[in-house]
Amino acid sequence: MYRPEAAIPLPGPAPWLESGVPGRAAAPPTIAAPDTGAATPLATLLTQIIVVVVAARFCGRLSARIGQPKVIGEIVAGILLGPSLLGWVAPAVSLSLFPPARSGP
Repeated sequence: MYRPEAAIPLPGPAPWLESGVPGRAAAPPTIAAPDTGAATPLATLLTQIIVVVVAARFCGRLSARIGQPKVIGEIVAGILLGPSLLGWVAPAVSLSLFPPARSGP
């Protein structure tokens, strides 16, 4: 699969600088980077949403069964899915579910 953001410029002399149009340099030729098999951003987002909602509902119901507000269980679910527990117990799962390149603002 060709991804323009993953294109690698070819090394070597710069014969492409002459585009044939006066005052305009041609873009360097590129080759496509090999596909790493990583999930698309949409698939990653949907997986994250599903995992967070399921964990929050499960922990919320469990919390309600022991007499605590559901929000306490939802907070516990966030702690369980975060780097403080999931990232420590199963770092590969944590990185595949919440990759650093797609997390944050």
